[in-house]
Amino acid sequence: MLTVKVNIDGIERKFDTLANSAEDLTPALKRMGGYLRQRALAKYAAQDFPALSDATVQKRAARGLKSLERKLKRDVGKQKKRAWDKQRDAGLAPRGAVMRALARLTLGDLMAQQAVASSKGVRNRQAVLDEFNRRHRGGESGAKLSDAQSRSLNAREQRAVAKAVGGPILGQLPRTLKVTVARGAVTLESRTYQDFSEAHNKGLSTGHGAKMPQRTTIKLDSQDLDILRSILVEEMLIPFTPMG
Repeated sequence: MLTVKVNIDGIERKFDTLANSAEDLTPALKRMGGYLRQRALAKYAAQDFPALSDATVQKRAARGLKSLERKLKRDVGKQKKRAWDKQRDAGLAPRGAVMRALARLTLGDLMAQQAVASSKGVRNRQAVLDEFNRRHRGGESGAKLSDAQSRSLNAREQRAVAKAVGGPILGQLPRTLKVTVARGAVTLESRTYQDFSEAHNKGLSTGHGAKMPQRTTIKLDSQDLDILRSILVEEMLIPFTPMG
């Protein structure tokens, strides 16, 4: 007697695993969400968008100059601290915040403050700040800058404006991308104030009436559906993939 015995116990377990996988598509959907997010990030990085409007360029330039103004003020403050520390180390200025408060109206303190204000480093940095304010804030003219100081300020202004204007279009939006998987669906969204993401993505008008040029970063193409099918097939075939 010839007997043929086929053991399908292992195959049954694989089909059970396949059935379980089909019930829970979360791993496949997470992979798909990661793919969609990376594709959107690639579009942000490519910067293949319509150019910024003149108004937006001007706003960016103003932000660049404002940033430089804060740096110039910090330069003055740092130099004052260095000058004060120098007076303190020489024993001409009181030590510590409490001592400074107690000595605020003493002759020695006033002399130390005057020495700080009249130090060359403080005067130079204050002159640069005054000139910046004269150019851009309607301030009064201060001490005349040297040629080297003028060139340095001109260069800093140019760098500040170039950095602000040359920043990436939609530069902050990549941070808003979020992938969620729930109830058998995967969602890639970008949530922003007043729905700026959607306005850019579809070329809509914003809350203040300005119409955005269309800068599409989130969309679903037919090739994306092909990717999803491939991911689903791969996930379904995992139980049948030989190990080792």
